[in-house]
Amino acid sequence: MDIPCRHRIEISPRRSRRRNVKRAALLVAGLMLAGCGGAADDPNAELVEGLRARGQTAEQAQCVIDAVGVEQAQLFADEASAEELDLSTLGVALTDCGVIE
Repeated sequence: MDIPCRHRIEISPRRSRRRNVKRAALLVAGLMLAGCGGAADDPNAELVEGLRARGQTAEQAQCVIDAVGVEQAQLFADEASAEELDLSTLGVALTDCGVIE
């Protein structure tokens, strides 16, 4: 049995599509914001932990990374041979960062 209705509500496909596009844009923006920033997202976090395992503080480790670059800091953390390390730059960085005196 049909119940008569005085008001007929119709949503045009165009309006519906706009709403869906807006919702999708908000969802994408929310997901992008959720994935941004934070200490856990630090690309050098593992390297800092590797240097901390060698007795450095987190601040000293970050200072060394900034001074010599990621590649040399990783070699140092991995206890690479002297031939692989840039010892003069590393020595200055370790002194400047307070790792050695």
